[in-house]
Amino acid sequence: MIKNCINKQTTKNYFNILISELNNNYKNVQLLTFSNLFINNNNNKYQYNNYSRKPPKFDQEEEEEKSNRSIKRDRQYNKLLTLPGRNLKQQLKILKDNPIEVLKKVKEVPMSEFLEVKAFDIKEKIENIENLNEKEIKQKEREIKKIKNQIVFEMSREETSFDNIYMVDCLSKMNYAIHEIKKEKLIGLDIEAIEMGKKGDISLVQISTPNGRIYLFDIIKMGANVTPFKYGLKEVLESVKILKVVHDCRRDSEILFHRYQVALAHVYDVQIAHALVQKKIQGNIPIRRYGFNELIDLYTSRKYSEICIDIKFKVKQQFENQPEVWAKRPLPKDFIDYASLDAACLLPIYYHIKPKLQSNFDRRFLKTHFNEQLTYFKDSIRQLYPRNLI
Repeated sequence: MIKNCINKQTTKNYFNILISELNNNYKNVQLLTFSNLFINNNNNKYQYNNYSRKPPKFDQEEEEEKSNRSIKRDRQYNKLLTLPGRNLKQQLKILKDNPIEVLKKVKEVPMSEFLEVKAFDIKEKIENIENLNEKEIKQKEREIKKIKNQIVFEMSREETSFDNIYMVDCLSKMNYAIHEIKKEKLIGLDIEAIEMGKKGDISLVQISTPNGRIYLFDIIKMGANVTPFKYGLKEVLESVKILKVVHDCRRDSEILFHRYQVALAHVYDVQIAHALVQKKIQGNIPIRRYGFNELIDLYTSRKYSEICIDIKFKVKQQFENQPEVWAKRPLPKDFIDYASLDAACLLPIYYHIKPKLQSNFDRRFLKTHFNEQLTYFKDSIRQLYPRNLI
């Protein structure tokens, strides 16, 4: 390959030959340094043999690395054997004993494991399976409907003149109703009582939801022992996550706190909100607060407001002088319509008023006055119906 003696004149030629050989035999030829090629202290000669062989030091290093790897694998294998599970240990032993090439091979499935089936037979089997699934699904649907009817049933037209009204008068119905109410972030709230105030008794608690349902919680029928307040209704009324739309909640918060130890929270009083809308239009806070029927007339359609006001006017004449009528059971149809309308009208009014009050000043104003409405019952000296809001 390369002569033993290298003169200074022929260095370029030999250097080119060396580069070509290195390119051709890159893996087998050992790299030569400049000092080993041109310098030799004894005879100015360099002699190198066995290009294809690697030095013994390199072989020793490879063997050491292999031994270190095997030691590490054994340690990892011993650690994995400490884990629980027989299947895991069996698979680890298989992986250790067999080489990777054997494990990568796929087992050939013999033809004896397959069966020849006609296409017609396959269609029949699939249709039978589908029919069975349809029957099972129908049975499950019937069972679910029965459970729902047992838990909360919609009132008939003989009991009320509106749809989606649910009377909650037992524990199973109440659990289902509260479960559905907790899904909502906004509800309408109203209370009908035999007598409002610290010594009064609640007859109904009405809650309306955005999906159009109205739940009437019959407090009298359920009795003092199984009151809805103990089984979820208190949690809903005191929740900060659920916004309660109300109209003049001062007396409602008073009777809830003193009679049932419920601290009403996170409310939106449409009476206060409408007063702020009037202040923006007129420039001053109105002297008189608007009643619920007036807000219904302002913020709902004519047909809807006429029906609501007619029903509410007729019923109010009956119980205005005799509030004990709310204690009778079963309640008359007109009274159930009256109670359900009180809760149903709150959300449409809220949807009309809220876009008009979006500034930071409006939010601060409403927040302070809503808190005053909730803590109003604690101040016995203050008048119940002041002329001004402030």
